[in-house]
Amino acid sequence: MDKFIHIQGDYKAIVHSPSPLIPPIFASDENTCCSEWNTAMEKLTGWSREDIIGKMLVGEIFGSFCRLQGPDSITKFTILLHNAIGGQDTEKFPFSFFDQNGKNVQALLTVNKRHGKSDD
Repeated sequence: MDKFIHIQGDYKAIVHSPSPLIPPIFASDENTCCSEWNTAMEKLTGWSREDIIGKMLVGEIFGSFCRLQGPDSITKFTILLHNAIGGQDTEKFPFSFFDQNGKNVQALLTVNKRHGKSDD
């Protein structure tokens, strides 16, 4: 159990590190509610972790907070998330949205099913 707690602490320290080497990371639960939003995502989008955690990724976060470019983008993002929840990983999916200031952000999204769960 101590080893698990140690690994969990290491994970949190890495994910929430302000280091520019840590990429933007967000995660969802099985209902597509945001369960992770790291420092790099805060910088990329302009939205704080406190503003985002617990909200729906599709429609609320990516749709209202971070506007997407049309209904096709929302549909593709929804399919991608549900595929990941079902265990299918995706690499380098082109993804663009507008940040809090209206700047168009273009990224390549990698989606993986999360194995294990933290209690926060």
